Amino acid sequence: MSDGVLDPELSLNPESIQIQSTGDRAVNTGVNYGTINYIVEQIRERKDQALHQLPGDIRHFVGRKEPIGQVLAAVEQRGSAVAISAVSGMGGVGKSALAIHVAHQLSQRYPDAQLYVNLQGADPITSRDPLSVLGEFLRELGLEEALIAVMDLEARAKWWRALLAELRVLVVLDNARDASQVRPLLPGSGERCAVLITSRQQLALDVAQVPLAKMALAEGVNLLARVSGRKMGEAEQLGAEQIVRDCGQLPLAIKIVGALLRKRAQMSLAEAHRALQDERLRLGSLAWQHQVLQTDEYVDVRSSLGLSLSWLKEQEQQIFRQVALIPGVDFGLGVAGVVTELEEDLLREGLDRLADEQLLEAKGEGRYQFHDLVRLLGWEQWESGADADAVESRAAEWYVAFADHCDDCVLQRVNADLLVNLQASGETLEAVKQRLLAEALGWFRQEWLNLQAVVRWAYGAKQWQLTQRLALLLDVFAMLQGFRGDLLPIYDLALKATRNHHDRLGEANTLKAIADVLQFKDRRDEALENYSQAMLIYREVGARLGEANTLYAIADVLQFKKRSDEALEN
Repeated sequence: MSDGVLDPELSLNPESIQIQSTGDRAVNTGVNYGTINYIVEQIRERKDQALHQLPGDIRHFVGRKEPIGQVLAAVEQRGSAVAISAVSGMGGVGKSALAIHVAHQLSQRYPDAQLYVNLQGADPITSRDPLSVLGEFLRELGLEEALIAVMDLEARAKWWRALLAELRVLVVLDNARDASQVRPLLPGSGERCAVLITSRQQLALDVAQVPLAKMALAEGVNLLARVSGRKMGEAEQLGAEQIVRDCGQLPLAIKIVGALLRKRAQMSLAEAHRALQDERLRLGSLAWQHQVLQTDEYVDVRSSLGLSLSWLKEQEQQIFRQVALIPGVDFGLGVAGVVTELEEDLLREGLDRLADEQLLEAKGEGRYQFHDLVRLLGWEQWESGADADAVESRAAEWYVAFADHCDDCVLQRVNADLLVNLQASGETLEAVKQRLLAEALGWFRQEWLNLQAVVRWAYGAKQWQLTQRLALLLDVFAMLQGFRGDLLPIYDLALKATRNHHDRLGEANTLKAIADVLQFKDRRDEALENYSQAMLIYREVGARLGEANTLYAIADVLQFKKRSDEALEN
């Protein structure tokens, strides 16, 4: 679905929307092997395309014979153990490209599923929590939402290992932060599965370690030739080698320059080499937000990016700078339009141009994603942190406004006049409501990781009201989809934000939301403590409805704990 305009994606009946009572009884989250066997049978019968998640094979992949051989050898020599290989190396060295390329070579050996996740480990704002990743994997494999929702990390990991013990699955864990992020995602013992991991650091895991160095000079020249579409004969060899050295022999930098040479047929290799040596084309060292930009691994990509940007029109450079600031793992045309203030056709043309120059990855359906290194270099171009904050705030406010609208659709709070205006020919008002509900849930699903990233960004930017408001906007969708337990870290940020802002009513609402989740996850003593804090604040500020709802919830907890006398008092 596209950003900014809701498209039908699901078909849900509004009558099915029921928020679970805090009094729901405990669910047994222990592994049930009857359920495991059923899921395995269903996967093999339906051959679900949703379980074949590998990104497309790398178009211009060249060389890397030795590390590829190491990964394949780990698969061949695993014996009775799961084959796990961890590819490590600096940013831009081609870890993800190698893992995806090898995964395509191995995919036929693992017919039940090939699962992929970008763990976003290089960015603390978007870095993925193993709990939510396991929740996604288990849902995709077919486990019921109601069961996943009440599981903690240990329970999800047990179900994950039990399922993978019966299936032939290839798992790609891309861009891991550290071993603690990865361990819960690894299968148990057995010969059926393989796991490929990429990380900037060598992980403290007892697995096949595959360090990835910069490209060999000849491989770099070959990559430059393929991306640029130019023949590298004897006369061009020296110039090509100079460019590859200028790029630090990093594939990401080589591809950026190669894309420029493809577009600029009149530019000679010698001209490109001279430009890469020109300090005026190198990006500055302002790094207003991230000191990591000053590390050596950025130098070669920075110079290559500077050369490519110098050929872009001013408006295209401005688009690049602005969309690099959008919080999240990817973005669509809606939020990009808000931060750039451009019409959609002009914006799409500019974004596609950036994708052609290898500065963005086009994901289809009007969505785009940065390589994390290129995103950081986009941030580096902002001379003023205040100017950048203004752009980021526009993006965050768009997410909040759209989440607010979608919450209204989910809770059937849409204005009657708007419903009439949205009616298609022959469509009933009830049909419009169902369509809006489906579209809203689809948008939340698509933007789920981005919305959490926006909350974390807002907290880091000390935008306390925005932090708390967006966190609670996610609450209804999280309850409906079974994601609510995964939001506890987000609720914790919202609680801190309300206290920093001295928002007592917001603090009470957040405490109650946290308590509802804890109650749902059978952590009733903790839930009772949070409900009690919320109730006292509701009384303090005179919020009678909040107080009444909280008292009801407290009574429900006490009744479950067989403290009926206290429950009656409440």
